[in-house]
Amino acid sequence: NTQAVVSGAARNVAKAGFTYRYGTAGFRYHSDLLGPLMFRVGLCAALRSQVLGGQAVGVMVTASHNPPEDNGVKICEPTGDMLIPAWEAHATSFANAQPDELPNLIASLFNSSSQVPPTVVVGRDTRESSEPLTRLAIEGMEALGATVIDIGIVTTPQLHYHTLCRYLGVADDYFTRLSDGFNALVGSLPSSNEFLIDCANGVGSISLAQMIPLLKNIQVSGVNTDVASVSKLNVECGSEHVQKQKLWPAQVTPVISPSKAYVSFDGDADRIVFYYASESGQVVLLDGDQMSSLLSEFLLNQLNVCGLQDITVGVVQTAYANGASTAFLKSRGVKIVCTATGVKHLHHAAHEFDIGIYFEANGHGTCIIRDEARARIDQLAQSRDLSAEAKQAIANLKGFFQVINPAVGDALSDFLAVAAVLHIRGWSLLDWHARTYRDLPSRMTVVKVKDRTVIRTVPDETRTTAPAGLQEAIDQAVLDLGDPLGRSFVRPSGTEDVVRVYAEASTPEKTNELVERVMQIVSTIVG
Repeated sequence: NTQAVVSGAARNVAKAGFTYRYGTAGFRYHSDLLGPLMFRVGLCAALRSQVLGGQAVGVMVTASHNPPEDNGVKICEPTGDMLIPAWEAHATSFANAQPDELPNLIASLFNSSSQVPPTVVVGRDTRESSEPLTRLAIEGMEALGATVIDIGIVTTPQLHYHTLCRYLGVADDYFTRLSDGFNALVGSLPSSNEFLIDCANGVGSISLAQMIPLLKNIQVSGVNTDVASVSKLNVECGSEHVQKQKLWPAQVTPVISPSKAYVSFDGDADRIVFYYASESGQVVLLDGDQMSSLLSEFLLNQLNVCGLQDITVGVVQTAYANGASTAFLKSRGVKIVCTATGVKHLHHAAHEFDIGIYFEANGHGTCIIRDEARARIDQLAQSRDLSAEAKQAIANLKGFFQVINPAVGDALSDFLAVAAVLHIRGWSLLDWHARTYRDLPSRMTVVKVKDRTVIRTVPDETRTTAPAGLQEAIDQAVLDLGDPLGRSFVRPSGTEDVVRVYAEASTPEKTNELVERVMQIVSTIVG
């Protein structure tokens, strides 16, 4: 319907000179800037479904951990994965096209061999702007004749999971599946851990309230659950606040006790961090690196117990992963792959293993199991010649992968997985921390430069390839530090003319010394 496309887009035009860009987080801006964008996103999502023969794609309206006045929108593939790179570029083209350019853009991508109408699943978070922005997106979808399935207020992981369920042709059993898996894992013995979950005054509080009555043998309650007061979203609370600033969230008074376990979700519940109170009442953080360590070691142990040692378990990290975590994983025989920064890179690399685990330090991550590995576990479960210990290990593996959301990082799913592993181990958060590692002191900062594009890096961003002399100077700075644990790398920002500098060493003093030296090197060589 060319008229509907052009007239709908003409009602919403971006201000002159403003350019939208689709990134890892989709489109994300101040909510006032999103009105002109949403109709076009609806068009793009509907066309993506049409090109795929009518398979349902997902659209989520959220700005995650951003302030309440921001908002955003992103598209997910029928499999629940993030939008493929080629269509990120198409989304950017749709967002910036003039109304009369859209029909030709649509025609250039249209799948003329498909007669199946497009289908789009739509979800949104609790922000004040989310409902009106969602309506605009739906207008765009309907202009291309899409069937729109509006699932209302949900977490981002729920939107991805629902879309995946449609792809698989199964019912969306999110709460039943996760709770049944958790209850099977923990058995009949109550846990000594008392979990308090900071929900960032976001949509995760709604899902947590639905989940808690379904769980057995766990003590869990929520705080910062005021979704009605939209101005409180992510304000002095949530995983970003705790992880970045190492500060207690609002409404939480720390209790110094081994049984007290604190958790924070972010605003759309796709990130999670754990923490406890030190003897002085400070936040002791257990971030995404720690979750990778806990879960990978548990899975390796269970596979070994039931004789499936040849199933590969791997952890995907970025250069920002703390060196202590990498050393710990290697000491436990876990395979490690390092990728460029960005969840889409980690998720893709996790498929290289039979069981792939990835978590960014900010707590966004999940576990993926290949169908062949799952089938082997299911097949072994039918064997009659198993010890009681092996039977329990198989049951634990099956329960674990029932709890995990394979589509995307999911704070609620990840919480249940970690809580179950701690229950099986009989560990508190302090025990977990004591049995893994202590982070090396690290520091990240930025250096302003004239042109960030002169810097080139290897694919995993751990070393530079240009300009000439930069990497050699960084190597020399690390060598001069005289610290075998010292390391540093630099990478250009993707959005502004700054260079990000990261360093770690055995002490805070040496870390700061190395950072200052590398900052000076960047300023001198890059300019």
